[in-house]
Amino acid sequence: MAAEKQLIEKNFYQTLLKENETKHPIQLLGELFQEEQKKVAYDLSYVRYAQGEVYFHHKDYEAAIFKWENIENELAPWARKNVGDAYFELGLFSSAEEMYRSIETDSKVLKAEASLKLFSLHRLQGEKEKAYEAIRDAVSINPDHGQASTIAIQFYEEQEDWDKAVHLTVEELIRTEKAEWFQRLINYVEQGFVKEKEPDYFFKALTVLYRTDVEQFEKLAVSLWRCYKHDQKYFIPWLKTINNLIFNVKVDEFQHWDEISRFYEESYNKLLGGSYLLKELQDIMPDILANWLKLSTGKQLSTAAAAVVAWSEIYRSSLDEKVIEEAEHVLASGSHDRADGHEAKKRLFAKLADWAEINQVNLGQKYHWILKKIFEQNEHYLLIVGESGFARSLLGHSLPSIPSSKITIYCHEDRTDIKQINNESITDVFAEEDAAVREDGTIVAVCAPNDLLNDHKLSLIEVPDIEHVDQEELKEYIQLADGLVYVHPEHQPASVEKMVESLASIALKKELPIYFLLEDSGMLHNHFKEQILDFFPEAEFFPFPSRNEGEKRKQSFAEFIHSRFPFHQDNKTEKLLFFLKKAIKYAYSKRMELEQHLEENIDKNKEIVSRLKGLIHSLGDMENEKAKELRQSLRSTLEEIKKDLHDELRTILRSASKFITENSDFSHLHIELNKKMNDQVKAHFAETLLPKMSQKMGEWVSFAESELKQCQVYLDEMCESFNSLYGHDRVKLMSDFKVVDDWRRDIDRLTTVVNIEEENIMNRFKPAQVILKGAGKLFSSIGKNKLFIAQQYKKYIETETFDDAIQSMIRKFFAQFDLFEKGIERDVKMFFREPVHNLEQIVQEGEQQIRTDQQQLDSLKTNPEIYYDPLTVFELNLRQCEILNEYHSLNNKAVETNINKFSSGD
Repeated sequence: MAAEKQLIEKNFYQTLLKENETKHPIQLLGELFQEEQKKVAYDLSYVRYAQGEVYFHHKDYEAAIFKWENIENELAPWARKNVGDAYFELGLFSSAEEMYRSIETDSKVLKAEASLKLFSLHRLQGEKEKAYEAIRDAVSINPDHGQASTIAIQFYEEQEDWDKAVHLTVEELIRTEKAEWFQRLINYVEQGFVKEKEPDYFFKALTVLYRTDVEQFEKLAVSLWRCYKHDQKYFIPWLKTINNLIFNVKVDEFQHWDEISRFYEESYNKLLGGSYLLKELQDIMPDILANWLKLSTGKQLSTAAAAVVAWSEIYRSSLDEKVIEEAEHVLASGSHDRADGHEAKKRLFAKLADWAEINQVNLGQKYHWILKKIFEQNEHYLLIVGESGFARSLLGHSLPSIPSSKITIYCHEDRTDIKQINNESITDVFAEEDAAVREDGTIVAVCAPNDLLNDHKLSLIEVPDIEHVDQEELKEYIQLADGLVYVHPEHQPASVEKMVESLASIALKKELPIYFLLEDSGMLHNHFKEQILDFFPEAEFFPFPSRNEGEKRKQSFAEFIHSRFPFHQDNKTEKLLFFLKKAIKYAYSKRMELEQHLEENIDKNKEIVSRLKGLIHSLGDMENEKAKELRQSLRSTLEEIKKDLHDELRTILRSASKFITENSDFSHLHIELNKKMNDQVKAHFAETLLPKMSQKMGEWVSFAESELKQCQVYLDEMCESFNSLYGHDRVKLMSDFKVVDDWRRDIDRLTTVVNIEEENIMNRFKPAQVILKGAGKLFSSIGKNKLFIAQQYKKYIETETFDDAIQSMIRKFFAQFDLFEKGIERDVKMFFREPVHNLEQIVQEGEQQIRTDQQQLDSLKTNPEIYYDPLTVFELNLRQCEILNEYHSLNNKAVETNINKFSSGD
């Protein structure tokens, strides 16, 4: 190794020099060269190699290269490496690379050295891929040589290639077991550079750490736990990895792995947060529980033990009996810290609420409200039965009036807020009528500023009509209460049997204090007390001011509360457990309701969609029928007018004969007659036809409007029918009556002004007209037989049909009306367009809702565990809390028993 070090540092020449030599190495080596050359069998390679080193140190690189190129012994590979170094110093990088790559040797040191040289060369030239290759070769050959692994790590960090940096760090940690690699890996983990690594990748490194440095082991394990706990992909695999490791290690009684134990608890709570199915938990939970119990100390120990016992009640066979026995022993020893139990219930409530919100599951609005009150406010609850309105008489008449039939909770708040609460909804109450109807399971919560309640941290539950309250519902208020006060009203006969029957379920709750307030101290009440004592031997009776003595009542009640109700925290735990169980049970019941609701909703929507499609088809038929009906009606009106107009125009045209006399200018008579005829026609159109058209068309529009209104009536009836099915105003089918206004506007425009061009009536190429025009011109020029010509003209005019001209004029005049008629079909379509579009939109939404509900229903039926498993998991959480509470109560009773024995001297 020493010789290789000299070769690396280019100090081989010193082995050829004598100690305490004063001559320069170049001179001495030159002399040695001469001496060696004089030998018969000489070998100059060693001297030349040494000379090359000296030249290199003195930066005479060309001389060094010359010397090293002539080495032919075992130093030849090193000489080639040195030549590469010389080329590198000269800046001849390609030559240097060629020399480094040409080295052939069995020496790992030389191979590693050459790889490091190549790495430096490529790094200097910015050849990243080649640099990666060179440093990888150097590390794989000998990671210790020239600090190759350290150089590689620095390079990877510069390139931000954290995957390779982590990989090399893990390999070096396992190989060297040195602390520097432990800390480097922990740093990488804490910076999040290992997130994409499979957790099992670190198993061997953790094993090495546990064997060499337990403290560093815990640090790395905790760092990896932090890294993986939020990763859905790797969280479970990590737990399996750490479980496998912890399961196979021995925990010294003096070792306290508090951090790992805390992470086990945190992971346990996450696994039981409702996001994992039981089949996912059954494989991993037994090891989680065993290891958690194994590592826990102090406050965490009883929590872990309760978790083990709770799991064993469902999946006992999955746990080792020794683990269960140890857990039971821990709980029986009484090391449980009460605060831990409360925090566990608080976490359970938060997880339950979060799960319910994400999955749109109703836990019971009333139970949720009560649980929030218990958790958020350190208050106690007093159940008031008997006298109606007793609580309000104590708290002041400024409070809003609530019907006497309502179960009411009065509590202190900084502002007044009144709500009606049941498990389906929470609604604001603004007036007495809002809370007038008593429904099973419904309470009214009156929260308002009140000194009496605030001073005693108290809320009152008033049940005025206890005989008519459902027994299961009554149990809920009994469980919420920390004490019971029965107020017997003044001047009211006492019915002991009826009252005792109502309080029977309350009497079963032996630890609930029961007090009787009597407003009359007469004989009647003395008899009443005797009867009560037969049923409740420990009952206490208190005289109480009457309702008329308001302030005295308040003072007496405050003194009564202060002296008789030393409330305990224990009852709060009982309440939390009771209402958490109620909420989970309610969620179970809603599962079947949800499935039934989805089935009903699907059937209902299918029926509605089918009827909607039928209505759309019906509206299509109605649209076609109405368009056809209105168009035929208009066509009949127009045809009737056209027929009358044809006869009228013929009469008008024939009447033009009166303009023909023997004095007429027959050469231009046809022109004059043509103008006279057009003038008469236009006058008839303006004075007679247009008013008639306006009237007839107006009548048609009124008829059309009436028909469309009938259609709208039908649509309104359909709206009412469908909205009754939906239960709210879902369907709106308002047609577009703007088309009627458009029709009126168009008709007004068409019947106001006559815009018709002059018609060629007398200048047509008819034989009679041609002869008359020709004869007229002829006789007009010679001035003879004008009377004859006039008579012939008149005869022609008075007998001519003028059909062509008349048809032409009618066609031109009615052209716009014909276009109007053709547009009716389009207008009727526009009239129905919005209702049809709305129906089609509702159908699309209905079909989408059917698909969504069907998918959810299929999921519920195919994978019921998606709903039930989280509830089972929450029950496990709840059972853990109950177990903690049960063992705590047992331990307290045991302590009390021992104290009593000690006091009695036993």
